[in-house]
Amino acid sequence: MENPWMLWGAAGIIIPLIIHFWHQKKGRSLNWAAMHWLSEKNQQQHRGFRLDHVLLLILRCLILILISIIAAKPFLDAFSSDTLPQKIHLVQPETVVTNNFRFELTQAQQKGESIYWISPSAEEVKDLKNVSVSQPFHPLLIQNTIQKLVKNPKQRVELYLVNASVLADLPTIALPDSFAIHTATDTIIHYPQAALFFGDHQVFVDHHQTLLSQAPASQTRPVHVGPISVQVQFTNPVAQKTVMAALGSLTDVYQINFDFSEKPTYDWILTDQNISSPQASSLYFISGPATLAHPRLHYLNETLTPQSSETVASGQLPEVLGEVLLKHYQLIPRVTPLNNNMLSSLFQPSPAFNFEGSKTLREWLLVGLLVLVGIERWMALKKNA
Repeated sequence: MENPWMLWGAAGIIIPLIIHFWHQKKGRSLNWAAMHWLSEKNQQQHRGFRLDHVLLLILRCLILILISIIAAKPFLDAFSSDTLPQKIHLVQPETVVTNNFRFELTQAQQKGESIYWISPSAEEVKDLKNVSVSQPFHPLLIQNTIQKLVKNPKQRVELYLVNASVLADLPTIALPDSFAIHTATDTIIHYPQAALFFGDHQVFVDHHQTLLSQAPASQTRPVHVGPISVQVQFTNPVAQKTVMAALGSLTDVYQINFDFSEKPTYDWILTDQNISSPQASSLYFISGPATLAHPRLHYLNETLTPQSSETVASGQLPEVLGEVLLKHYQLIPRVTPLNNNMLSSLFQPSPAFNFEGSKTLREWLLVGLLVLVGIERWMALKKNA
């Protein structure tokens, strides 16, 4: 039921009962002349309440009950809907998907929501770390899995997929009205792979878009060798300390080596001053409004203090700086996933999932209500009750 609280309206059946018994209330006897000629046996004595017009009373009670049921908007599957999950998660069996959405899927498991692999058997996910399925994945399995598992009109479908160009070859995927698409990009990098070399280790982005630090490998291509020379120059001392702490976090977590000693030129300059003529070989990160369009200049229009910067207050500054560095050295793989417009046109709500059965049930209940009202009015006029 969409509005089960409306069933309280069925308590209104007490109204026709009160009215019925009120009309049967015993009156006071008044003697008048014609009474003298009536035989005593025709003078009926009634004590207590009488149930006259019982059928009419039942009809009126049924009308009130039926109105309450219609207002509650029942479903045809009302007896089974409580056992069905209200949210269902369908996951493409790929490691990049489970790694990218591990937090969301773990939260769903803790809430008791059902998670299924998009596979021929549509098996339930028991362990997110085990991404093995009996048959290889094919995009057409998305529609087959949806058709097999979505049975309840109240279910919301959460789809977790690899955003790949192969999806564009599919016909439109039909979904219920309530759904969400979560995509991850699987970038298969062909070696030689770009990496930052720091003597005994290299820093690179793998094909799962995870930043890693490990021993140097012969198949990787160095885009920078040795520590990255950095100049941090902020007029605000708090911002100076904040940026230094963020760079220290990148060193602690990803083993990116920075050299802060004075140099004639620097690989990376972080400042809050305007740059009119950038050095040809330097990367710039500037705190303040953008004043010059240049591929080596990256602006963040915030004063980098915890009180004035949402990026700093939320702890996202190391991530922002790391992304600037990775893009500069082209460590982030270039991919061509489907854009939002293409995804929106591919996944569409379909009338096939509108569950018209619940509307049909309410239509029949309305017809029944009209019939009962018609019979009740006919009987009430006939019996003058």
